[in-house]
Amino acid sequence: MSTIDIGGAKDEVVLRLAGEDVVIAESYDIDCSFLTQPAAFAIHLGSDVTAREIAEAYPPRTPFEIRINSRVVQSGLVDGTEISGPPTSVTIHGRDYLQVIHDAFVRQEKTFTNATFAQLVEGALKDVGYPKATIVFTNTSNRKAITGGNVNLYSEPKFTAEDRIDSVGGGKLFRTPQSKMGEKWYDFLKRHLDRVGLFLWNSGQLDAGQPVFVISEPNPKQAPLYRILNRRGERGEVSVLKYQRSNDAKPRYSDVAVYARGGGKSFGRGKAKGLYEDAEMKALGYERSLTIRDADCVNEKQAVYLARRKLAETRRAGKTVSYTVAGHTTTSLRGERVVWAVDTMVDVDDDETGIHQAMWIEGVHFARSGSTTTTLKLMFPEDLLFGDLGAGA
Repeated sequence: MSTIDIGGAKDEVVLRLAGEDVVIAESYDIDCSFLTQPAAFAIHLGSDVTAREIAEAYPPRTPFEIRINSRVVQSGLVDGTEISGPPTSVTIHGRDYLQVIHDAFVRQEKTFTNATFAQLVEGALKDVGYPKATIVFTNTSNRKAITGGNVNLYSEPKFTAEDRIDSVGGGKLFRTPQSKMGEKWYDFLKRHLDRVGLFLWNSGQLDAGQPVFVISEPNPKQAPLYRILNRRGERGEVSVLKYQRSNDAKPRYSDVAVYARGGGKSFGRGKAKGLYEDAEMKALGYERSLTIRDADCVNEKQAVYLARRKLAETRRAGKTVSYTVAGHTTTSLRGERVVWAVDTMVDVDDDETGIHQAMWIEGVHFARSGSTTTTLKLMFPEDLLFGDLGAGA
């Protein structure tokens, strides 16, 4: 099958199914997010005969790749197709390879004695049939593969998934991680990774035909790759079509306290407490606390990590920034043509929203419905309160 340019003069978007490039005709939505997993797509094809052929040729679980200007931004497995009409058309939708962990329930209980966080993920992948998948602990190579640009990193996250679970905070490990029948592997992994500020996502890249998974932290410690200029009377490389900024205190808390079963010499054998405060909410006069009891936290430091993570989630719900821009690529600050990607930084200079600083890109939504656009979900770096943000354990 032939390909066509659907992204405009500068942006060619191609869907590859089972190694074949497929004509993309009418519209699409492609979601990539750091915090919402797995990544997903839906593409609407409007050709009468071709639509039926595609629905029959590429059933659920067909491997897919989505490329923008030859750069793979997402890969995974087709979930399904829908045929509608008249005239006949087909919609194909799928999610990245993290779906194999996200959807699967534990088939056999396993105790992870003296394991690393990476070994928890390896155990899940083996159980769901992907024992040869590649696991990496930095997003650096993946970031370059998607964007096509060179990013100047100030530092890599120091805390890695190769650390052993019982080393965090020191002391004796009271509760060894154990997967249980009836729970999903993704929920099991997220529960343990949350406590140390780690995230698991599918990079979109392939290594010898196998998916590549990343276990790491968000990294705001990098130079901005892009720039958004939104000032009256001035034009930038990026054409801003829509912008939005909200600051809503309703979903936020002034502090989060996590109570956990504890151990170790530093705090005895009682219940460990992790507390983290939102200085901004405190300054506004709020005294609104969130209390969490988590018996699986093994020590005080993990309880603090979890408190930071939960507080960050409430901040994210209340403080949102987004920009919708034309196309899927732009010129980087170094003059390269680059694709928008998550876990990168963009320099925002915007008189309308009052933002004049570098922002972290949490989500990217590529879309076409008449016009070709990209919607960016941004976060303030100071709101990335996940784990220790590179301080290590």
